[in-house]
Amino acid sequence: MSAPATRRPRRPLTGGAAPESIDWAEVGRGSVRRRARGMTHAEAAATLEDARFQDQQDARREDLANDERGPAELAEWKRIAQLLAGTADVYDLDGDVVVQAERVAEALEAEQRRLQHLAERAHEIERLVQEEKLAGTEPREGDEAARNEWRAAADGRRRLPWTGGSRTPWLRTSATAPTRPPAPRRPTCCRTR
Repeated sequence: MSAPATRRPRRPLTGGAAPESIDWAEVGRGSVRRRARGMTHAEAAATLEDARFQDQQDARREDLANDERGPAELAEWKRIAQLLAGTADVYDLDGDVVVQAERVAEALEAEQRRLQHLAERAHEIERLVQEEKLAGTEPREGDEAARNEWRAAADGRRRLPWTGGSRTPWLRTSATAPTRPPAPRRPTCCRTR
């Protein structure tokens, strides 16, 4: 009889980007907004009372002492109930100015992340060109956008903040980019027929 193999502990992942942390308050607000869609003021007020009761119950639990989601949900129910107070309207995400402002902020953050990635890629391309390591390589996805950024800087249309606005002469359009060099030929003595 053989003994079962011992399990080795899992090694941490390396080389990749760290996973983004979860904003539980944002998760709670999103959950409330989805549940509140189509509610009238009376329904939102009743749900607010339920949320207050749940918050009182959660205050007695030790495991929820550092909970961010519960208080965020309660605050969002209060805000929605105040928004609908004195109106006959139902709650709609598209009509909520707070939600619209958050969507605009998220879009701006996504664009900033995209531009940062593009800048990092353009910087990497410049480094590789200076080291003459790009000769005969195929472009990767995103390379053309990075080259366009550098081309705009070289033409004087834009300063690149991450490099002090250097103007590099190596920029080429894809039409003038060199083709892949031919494969080396074997000597005739080594050829097989």
